[in-house]
Amino acid sequence: MCLMTPRILRRRICSSATIDIPSFKASTVFETGSLEEPREEQESRYKAMFWEVITEMSNEDRQLLLKFMTGRTRLQPGVQQTIEFESKHEDSDKRLPIGHTCGQYLDLPQYSTSAIMKKQLLIAIRLCGEIDDDGSMIDSDDDSEGGPQARVRPRLHISQAFRTGQVETSLYKSP
Repeated sequence: MCLMTPRILRRRICSSATIDIPSFKASTVFETGSLEEPREEQESRYKAMFWEVITEMSNEDRQLLLKFMTGRTRLQPGVQQTIEFESKHEDSDKRLPIGHTCGQYLDLPQYSTSAIMKKQLLIAIRLCGEIDDDGSMIDSDDDSEGGPQARVRPRLHISQAFRTGQVETSLYKSP
């Protein structure tokens, strides 16, 4: 009989609060049906752009992205997220991504550059709020005596952010 420590048991049940890129890649599926021809070339370009942006993000922003897509801040064993590239529009660079937590997928516009993709993703994930609107929690694996800690991330109401110009000055810059 093998006994587990509380830390190991928590990790097995809840997974890690650290979202590493290989695990995120392994649990992510791309839907590319709306890409124009040549589809394989565009698919490869957009996937590379997406992973470049994700690699540049902090773990806190990866948690927010995952929460935006799935409603959870941790990758769950055996559960996949889907990213669907939207049809190209003339205003794609101005569109924000849309998260569907029930279906665990993200509608991602076809941005022209990785800088625009990063900016739009950060605006969306940092301003999306909560399903219950009861605060924004960032998860951590804190093995101190008090156990895992979640800290409240200050939030700005979206209309206030746009009215004060803080969207352009702070929300899409790296912390």
